[in-house]
Amino acid sequence: MTQKIVKLTPEQAALLPQVAAEWIATGLSTDPADRPAAEAGVREAYCAAGLEPPPFLIWVDSPYAGAFAQAIAEAEASAPLEGAAVLLRSSMQLAMAR
Repeated sequence: MTQKIVKLTPEQAALLPQVAAEWIATGLSTDPADRPAAEAGVREAYCAAGLEPPPFLIWVDSPYAGAFAQAIAEAEASAPLEGAAVLLRSSMQLAMAR
């Protein structure tokens, strides 16, 4: 187990601007995702937290599409199975119309 850092060394503090710039560039990037690496990272994070990783991951094209996907998944999980296909189809038609 790694030890919690409570104070940065001068060398670590000197690296902060460079590390911050790298993470900001990553966050603002519009390059395609390295999906296998991202999925491995998600699973690793769950394991590091002592949690079971999700059985599958769903990729969408944008945060906007992600909001729809979350709403659809929640509604589908609570809807009767016979109504799920209709709900999914109507939700996707609404998303595509915007």
